[in-house]
Amino acid sequence: MSPGVDELESLFIHNKIRHADHPVLRECFQNAKVVEDAKGNRKFEKMAPNRKKDLADCAAMCAAMIHDYEANTVKTKPKSTYKFISI
Repeated sequence: MSPGVDELESLFIHNKIRHADHPVLRECFQNAKVVEDAKGNRKFEKMAPNRKKDLADCAAMCAAMIHDYEANTVKTKPKSTYKFISI
């Protein structure tokens, strides 16, 4: 999960995320906090046990997949395939 959290954080920092103010997605991100274990791996953890964070995990996995796709594409294609990610 750590590469996904790192990539998602980078996308947020560089304003590459578009969020349509979806209430469930907003709630999931509000309930997720990033924690780091002893080995330096980062993941989302719930802030409140009775609330969800599933869409935050999903967004991190998607960000990692997009990053891997862009890193492994043919060099003739532009590196920046996606200007914005709509979630």
